[in-house]
Amino acid sequence: METKHQTISEIEAEWGLVQKAQKDPALFAPLYNKHFKPIFLFVLRRLQEEDLAADLTALVFSKALYNLHRYSYKGVPFSAWLYQIALNEIQSHYRQSKKERVVSFSSETLLSLSHDINEEEELELLAEREQQLLQSLEELTEEEMVYIELRFFEGRSFKEIADIRQVTENNAKVKTYRIIERLRKIILIRKR
Repeated sequence: METKHQTISEIEAEWGLVQKAQKDPALFAPLYNKHFKPIFLFVLRRLQEEDLAADLTALVFSKALYNLHRYSYKGVPFSAWLYQIALNEIQSHYRQSKKERVVSFSSETLLSLSHDINEEEELELLAEREQQLLQSLEELTEEEMVYIELRFFEGRSFKEIADIRQVTENNAKVKTYRIIERLRKIILIRKR
């Protein structure tokens, strides 16, 4: 996934749009149009059901519009707030439905994560490592999976992760690397 990093001037210009929409909700349309598709795809990757993803995405924007008066500028993209609402709605959906959480990723993504866990991996062991990694991912908490998804499955920078999770960039790095280390230990334990 290719992500576009916003410049400070783009973030500030977007804040101007938010301020206008806070005064007149009819002016929310440009924000909706800009962010609908990325938020929808973000939700869809986690639910794997297009109709449900569309419903949850509509709920995300409904809640965003309803709570727009509470939004305040913190120097991060407006989309970070939308992604946080989306994550909350996804987690709420899984809690209420009592369904197992879905994680969608490509083999390239799994290879990237596997490489970060064990850089000296030999190619012939890759298939075995992928299977071990898949099993190990099941042991992560919901919060830990969010960091792995954002970093490896979404291809987001630590800055973007920090914005979405409302932590510092350094904190996002530390948490991600601790989760990778935890995966490494889980895999080592499973090998014994």
